[in-house]
Amino acid sequence: MKTNRRYRQENHSVGLKRRINRRFIGIALLAIVLTLCMSSVVYFRYIRNLEISNLRNQMEILLQSGKLDHGIQAEELNKLYGMETRNLRLTIIKQDGTVLYDSEADSAKLENHLTRPEIRQAISSGSGSDARRSNTVGAISFYYAKRMSNGNIVRIATEIGYLWNILVILMPSMFIIFVVIWLICLFLGYGMTNRILRPIRTLASDLDDAEKIETYEEIQPLIEKISTQHQQLKKSARMRQEFTANVSHELKTPLTSISGYAELIETGLASGKDIKRFSREICKNSERMQGLITDILHLSELDSSDGEIEKTPLDLKKLAEDTRDLLQMTAEQYQVDVIVDGKPQIVACNRRMMDELVYNLCDNAIRYNEPGGKVWIHTGETDGRAYLAVQDTGIGIREEEQDRIFERFYRVDKSRSRQTGGTGLGLAIVKHIAALHRAEILIDSKLGVGTTIEIRFPSQKEGRKS
Repeated sequence: MKTNRRYRQENHSVGLKRRINRRFIGIALLAIVLTLCMSSVVYFRYIRNLEISNLRNQMEILLQSGKLDHGIQAEELNKLYGMETRNLRLTIIKQDGTVLYDSEADSAKLENHLTRPEIRQAISSGSGSDARRSNTVGAISFYYAKRMSNGNIVRIATEIGYLWNILVILMPSMFIIFVVIWLICLFLGYGMTNRILRPIRTLASDLDDAEKIETYEEIQPLIEKISTQHQQLKKSARMRQEFTANVSHELKTPLTSISGYAELIETGLASGKDIKRFSREICKNSERMQGLITDILHLSELDSSDGEIEKTPLDLKKLAEDTRDLLQMTAEQYQVDVIVDGKPQIVACNRRMMDELVYNLCDNAIRYNEPGGKVWIHTGETDGRAYLAVQDTGIGIREEEQDRIFERFYRVDKSRSRQTGGTGLGLAIVKHIAALHRAEILIDSKLGVGTTIEIRFPSQKEGRKS
């Protein structure tokens, strides 16, 4: 089972690593393609500007000679300046777009050039330029036109070659660049992925030292949350183990007593008087077991509660008086007076749970008191919050033990607890009930003087929010 779980974890880790690498490499390749496209645009513009500039210079040389103004024939001018040897094409156009001469084609067969961009620019502003790709031969032609004093347009053109040939020439270099960049991206991608996953792997291998893991800001909240949950799970597991051990111990003691007394009765060695005493002890231990099991089941019920409880308005002072009356016989048995004082306080709470909360607090205050002692149940309001406090003149609680008295099966005086028949779960139940009512528990105790435990309820405003 552990092997299968480890296999799934490794597959999930590899899957995440592959996804990160693929996306990183995909972004890098997209960046390469965009860079090549942008570079091509920039390169084309650079070539265009360079060729147009060269054509402009050639035009200036041609016009400065004054040959065209003196009526020299275009054929002679073409031969004179070696247009063919310099891969230049000379064209002379009238203002209406009619071609008078073209060094590479029969002017009579050429269409009207008035719609050509460079011709229209030359007519309107004196000069113009353009670059066009031939759909038939795939070459790019650059044109520069200039308007002469007689109104005719002189145009010089050149070609830079075939696009496919240029692409074939650049392809090996582009492929090498592509492979190099891809390898660099692959190397960087794996490095970055390992760096991203390193804290997660470290956390998975050692959850106890999660706070010591060197990580980065974005993943820190996740690690802190996982660490907190891990500590909570460990604490819960430890509490379950302790609870199981305590339950076993608490049940073992009365069971041993019951078994021992039953064996003595079974052997027939006990007298009638002893049988009566043994039966009383068996009954007493049975009641103790029944109370323990009842408290355990009740705690389990409170633990499984989702926090939603039915609440009704309840007068805390009336609740205190009912509890006093219920515990009157116990108080007389321990020679303790129970006094209720304060003003009526209406609080929205669960009646059954609050009965048990006040009962457990008062029962503890009576059982851990001294003969002739007193127990006060105070009700009132402070800072807009209703409270119920149980004060006694009992044995008190040491300061170092005050934070632990609400733990399950924790007893301040174990010998007295066994004498009084307590289960050690009463205050744990009080803590759970208070938490379900979003109430605060305050404790003030001095050894040999007494203890005050106060349940402070949320204000009406806070209660509406909850």
